Amino acid sequence: MIMRRIASFIVIIVTIFTVEVDALNKSVVDVTKLTMSEAIEYLDKSVITSEELVNLYLDRINTYNTEFKAIINVNPNIIEEAKESDRLRKEGQKRGILEGIPVVVKDNIDVKGMPTTAGAHALADNFPNEDAEVIKLLKEEGALIIAKANMSEFAFSAKDSYSSYGYVSNAYRIGYTSYGSSGGSAVSVALNFGAIALGTDTNSSVRLPAAGAGLVGIRPTTGKLSSKGVINYDINRDTVGIISKSVLDNKILWGILSGEKYDYIDDSEKKIRVGIPRSFYEGEEKTSLKVNKPAFAPIKEMLDNEIERLRNDNIEIVILDEAYNSSIARYNNLSIAGYTMCRAFNNYINNTTGTIRSFSQLTKTGGKTADLSGYNKTCNYSDKNYEKSINYLTIAKQLVTNIYDQNQIDFLIYPTTKNEIYPKGNNSLLVNLSGTMSSVSGLPSITLPLGYYDNLPYGIEIMGRENSESALYNLATIIENHNNLINSHDTAAGRLYEVSEEVNNLVGLYVNNYNSDDGEWFGSVQEYFRNYNNITDEKNISEKYINNWKEKQIKKEVIIKKIKKSEKVNKFMLFLLVYFIILSILLMIPKTVIKIFRKEINKY
Repeated sequence: MIMRRIASFIVIIVTIFTVEVDALNKSVVDVTKLTMSEAIEYLDKSVITSEELVNLYLDRINTYNTEFKAIINVNPNIIEEAKESDRLRKEGQKRGILEGIPVVVKDNIDVKGMPTTAGAHALADNFPNEDAEVIKLLKEEGALIIAKANMSEFAFSAKDSYSSYGYVSNAYRIGYTSYGSSGGSAVSVALNFGAIALGTDTNSSVRLPAAGAGLVGIRPTTGKLSSKGVINYDINRDTVGIISKSVLDNKILWGILSGEKYDYIDDSEKKIRVGIPRSFYEGEEKTSLKVNKPAFAPIKEMLDNEIERLRNDNIEIVILDEAYNSSIARYNNLSIAGYTMCRAFNNYINNTTGTIRSFSQLTKTGGKTADLSGYNKTCNYSDKNYEKSINYLTIAKQLVTNIYDQNQIDFLIYPTTKNEIYPKGNNSLLVNLSGTMSSVSGLPSITLPLGYYDNLPYGIEIMGRENSESALYNLATIIENHNNLINSHDTAAGRLYEVSEEVNNLVGLYVNNYNSDDGEWFGSVQEYFRNYNNITDEKNISEKYINNWKEKQIKKEVIIKKIKKSEKVNKFMLFLLVYFIILSILLMIPKTVIKIFRKEINKY
């Protein structure tokens, strides 16, 4: 057994550190400023290849992951998968919109060919027999799973992402928390280890880490996304969520995972009413509910500014005296069903191979930081307890829905967290509605960047009505446009190369004119992009291509002017010709008439 454990550990170490590539050092695109939607466009227009993009992300993982501990496993086949993706694209067999896009996946979601550890070394050889349902959907669209992300072990903690694979550091300040449990997923996107990531959310496990990394994170309506192939903590609350750099990236992935086409809703004729819970937003010291304690002053100031911007956009702000109250808090506490973890794990493990074959066995083994013995005692919970939990969730959902109905509001808005981001391992209390109202009611909510204080990011969260994901994305887009915070601040991980202004200008020129008919110029620039890593004089060469394009455009303009001038001359000549023909006909008519008249007279 000991030898087996050592072998498993070696497998993990090898998996993490053997997917080495020669450092690219530079690229025509700055991957630290690249959103997923931009990567899709660059792949489609041959600015970069999937293999090149994957190598850029691997460079960063190999350089920075030891310090940040965001990744547990790198896909050992990722380079070959990227090459295959490039082949399919070249042959016109692109599988979908995500063809060749590298995705990071939280390590409690199954990816075939990679272990699912839930952050525990004890599960280092736990290999799933098939992909989780959400992974199947991504792969059908051509996505590549580049790596599995670290997390708070078994998704237990929202305060930190700490596991037997290490402590995930905040992307902006290494000594600070990344939050949890999807901290590795969020930090991976912020540090550009992949284009986008999947996490899971029980109480706030997607939204808090996303906010702490300056990202967009959605918890969809509970039950909208499949949890098959996911190691669950609370089967009544758990849901897969999406973490991205932009709202656009997020809604692209949402459309794929949910099967629902994202629909833009034109709200220009409809007055949007947004509720701001005063009890949470302003807070007070004497409240018995920690959620309603006063907010960290800079966060409140940031939200005040955003509320004013929303008012200026003709969005009606409704200040609610009370939102989260003792009744909702009571049902929130009563409905927590961590006791379902044991039975859920036993059902899950049947579809995997590995040393651990039951939850009971897992509790007794080493290779983990968490004590699971208490959960083992609840493995055979009664159906009556389960039904009670479901009933409590139903009541809580109705209580929250009543707030919307009674105040005739479409959304609730509040800070994703009210407290200052704290150092790793700190015992500070989390103060947020993410882990209470949205999760207990099952209603969807999305967090996005609100602002920065002391070089740490803070988020704003929007909670909507049931199945209102499209409306959430619409309002989130408005707020995103207000703040303009996508890639606005550098993380604690630096760039591995700089992209010159000349190269940026060339890429922009190439992309913006991609549908031009100048095949020779575009073919030449594509070849330049492919060989870019071996070029030393990129500034001058890029400038040369830009000047060459401008010269071609000037020549085209001259030719077009000549053609237009020629067309004017031809039109004038045609006009004269028609004029003289008509004139000649008109001049001939009298002679013809006279001849006919004389002819008729002669008959008599």
